[in-house]
Amino acid sequence: MIKKKFHLIIFSLIFFLFYNSCEKDDICLADTPRSPKLIIKMVNKDDPASYKSVNDFLIKVIDNDSINIQSSDSTGLNLNPYKNFTQFEFILNHGSENENIDTLQINYDLNNIYIDRACGFKTSFIFDSNALTFFDKKNNWIEGYLILKDTIINEEQAHLAILH
Repeated sequence: MIKKKFHLIIFSLIFFLFYNSCEKDDICLADTPRSPKLIIKMVNKDDPASYKSVNDFLIKVIDNDSINIQSSDSTGLNLNPYKNFTQFEFILNHGSENENIDTLQINYDLNNIYIDRACGFKTSFIFDSNALTFFDKKNNWIEGYLILKDTIINEEQAHLAILH
């Protein structure tokens, strides 16, 4: 009988210690803010206040995977949190004879923000003074850009407008 009580007390003590050792920051909750995507809206070059869809549109991250976007006027792109730039191919009329590829680099500074032990860091991005660099300056279908928000800290509003 004493042996059973002893085992019960030991088991209860061990359970209590394990239960109290878990802390809130041991688990990264799903609603914890992460590094935001760059929100780009495609706009009419003659009227930057109006959206303009792009037909058969494909965005390819150079040295990575593709994001297939069909006739879209806005999109969210992941930026590389380990470099100060990310390179993309913006492809107009993808898969047709009239395919037109604009290769560009988005330049930014990184600001790492510590969340907690479980989630680690969140990165916010701040556009450089030369936010976009075009690699081939002839026959571009993208005619310019406007920075709408120079700091990317959330996905609530567009950060960049592409003029075409």
